[in-house]
Amino acid sequence: MSTLRKAANVAYKTNRILLDAEAIRRGRYPQRVVRRHVNRRLFRLVNRLTRWVG
Repeated sequence: MSTLRKAANVAYKTNRILLDAEAIRRGRYPQRVVRRHVNRRLFRLVNRLTRWVG
């Protein structure tokens, strides 16, 4: 579980960085939109990881 949490954390941080770069390129967009986008991508990543591990 700890490895999965670590992986999810890394994925989240990577996503934050990528989204920040994208936001800077386009000009900032609302925090709510960004959060929803991150959550959706994170959820998909965690699902893939759980399928991988389990």
